[in-house]
Amino acid sequence: MADHILLKIQSNPNWIVCSIFLISLGKSIILISTLLPPAYITLLALIILANENLNNNITIWITITIGSFLGSIICHFFGYMICSSRTKKLNFIFKKYDIKIRRIKLFLKDQGKLFYIIFLSRFVAVFRYLVPFVSGMMNIQKIHKNLFFYFFSSSIWSFFLIITSNFIVNFTSI
Repeated sequence: MADHILLKIQSNPNWIVCSIFLISLGKSIILISTLLPPAYITLLALIILANENLNNNITIWITITIGSFLGSIICHFFGYMICSSRTKKLNFIFKKYDIKIRRIKLFLKDQGKLFYIIFLSRFVAVFRYLVPFVSGMMNIQKIHKNLFFYFFSSSIWSFFLIITSNFIVNFTSI
């Protein structure tokens, strides 16, 4: 089944770009991310496939940046909606993240560390979606600042993934 999907994707470059977008979006959303395979492995494999067919790193960079940025925005507003509705019905979903959510809240209260926390969280799997979620729950006043930090960290993360995939391709071709 997986081989059939890979052959289908490899034969059509537009499917590769769409898949990269969906994976980067899904890995940045709290409930979807747990269902998907690890982001680094999946995205690196898709980027390597895309480079074979498209050979256009800028398109891939824009695709990953937009996908992960939109995922962070969705997570942020999902946290805001849960906090503002004051519903206790969804607490069972986030019970396993309770300790991490408390720690993130503690760090996010210090506005001076906000950039570092959002930036570094993009590179760590669980925090990639928990930090925007908790930020939305806390209803941080300067949303434009958070959006800039989400975009900046997404663009650096996607650049890092592309550089790593190019390194892997060049290293294995030696």
